[in-house]
Amino acid sequence: MIQRGSKILIVDNSGAKKTQIINLLKKNKKNRVTIGDIVITAIKSTNAKNKNMLSQVCSGVITEVKSKNFRKNGSNFKSDRSAMILLNSQNEPFGTRISGLIGYELKLANSKIITISSNNI
Repeated sequence: MIQRGSKILIVDNSGAKKTQIINLLKKNKKNRVTIGDIVITAIKSTNAKNKNMLSQVCSGVITEVKSKNFRKNGSNFKSDRSAMILLNSQNEPFGTRISGLIGYELKLANSKIITISSNNI
């Protein structure tokens, strides 16, 4: 379950490693987010080269969740971690490479993410 205050891994090559969720842009009844939802985050840890990114506030899209994800066709899947991709102000990815799994739900939300990812499920 991802909610406000959760710490999440970054799976692109933007330079950030972990972020903390500040605000949920798309809320449901239980204030939880799923794959494809956009959130506002604060960067908590970075690579050694990108120390100026620390504490920067930016938006991101959720790509993996630990809890079970149910699809409309009846199938479900579960990931071993929660992960996200950082977005710029035009809702395009910061990085040029994505190392994690990308769900089918993101294909409907943002086509640029699908084109730069290597693993689609």
